[in-house]
Amino acid sequence: AEVWGNAEVWGNAEVFSASHVLVIGAIGSRNDFTTFYRDKDNEITVKCGCFLGKIDRFLEKVTQTHGDSKYALVYRAAVEVAKLQIDLSGEAPKDADEE
Repeated sequence: AEVWGNAEVWGNAEVFSASHVLVIGAIGSRNDFTTFYRDKDNEITVKCGCFLGKIDRFLEKVTQTHGDSKYALVYRAAVEVAKLQIDLSGEAPKDADEE
């Protein structure tokens, strides 16, 4: 693995390959980047502005905040891309100590 720049890993992220994370932007009312990633529950978590939570809750928040505006449509499209892109199959690779 390689990590460089201003990379941050937080919360319950469980990223083992490039197919476990998607960053899209600049989108939305803030023209910012939104990050979707596989979490320890083997679900998709979203970090967007001050929002951090599961993908279904993100969709609820988008509807509450943006209704059916262009911003909402773009966020919903990003969610669909994340669902297609992020691999939720399989388990974490085993450490050498566990074998």
